[in-house]
Amino acid sequence: MKNWQNDGLVKATKSNVPHLYLYTWIRASGWCFTILNSVIILILTKDMLCLEIILLALGLMRISFFSRKYDRSLPRTILDILLMLLFAFIYILDVQKIGYLYCIELICIIYFSIKIEKDNNIIDNHKIVLWWRHKKQEHRIKEIKTRVEENKKRRVDLQMTEEEKMKRLSRHQRKQNKKQRNGR
Repeated sequence: MKNWQNDGLVKATKSNVPHLYLYTWIRASGWCFTILNSVIILILTKDMLCLEIILLALGLMRISFFSRKYDRSLPRTILDILLMLLFAFIYILDVQKIGYLYCIELICIIYFSIKIEKDNNIIDNHKIVLWWRHKKQEHRIKEIKTRVEENKKRRVDLQMTEEEKMKRLSRHQRKQNKKQRNGR
């Protein structure tokens, strides 16, 4: 058993388990296309089976993002792909043109997932990802600036005048300060 399988409750990220990260995005994009195709078929045929498939796909897409590693494994990815192919087969029987579109989408998903597996920089250097990171960075910088300004305001409020400082000193310390100011 591989090392990452022993520790099934650790959150899987791109840095610690890149293949699970890839499986997650294969499953999520597949379910997203399933939902899209189901909506198109629902509009065209008004079949309630499509509505059930949409709800099922939403639930299964949520499961593909679970943080536990064993929920994001290869067997579960294969199971999801088989379910997507089953839905594609149902669509082919009902509406052939949409079913072919669905099969082409699955082929594209597999092609791009293999391409991403070979080079992870494809995702990291994508315009949308870079825009999202830049937006998050701007948000963090804005938060830091507001916190710094709040801290400056607090410091100004905490700076006391000489009279306030004198009130806080003990009677003996006030006498000594008075003597020093008078030059004795």
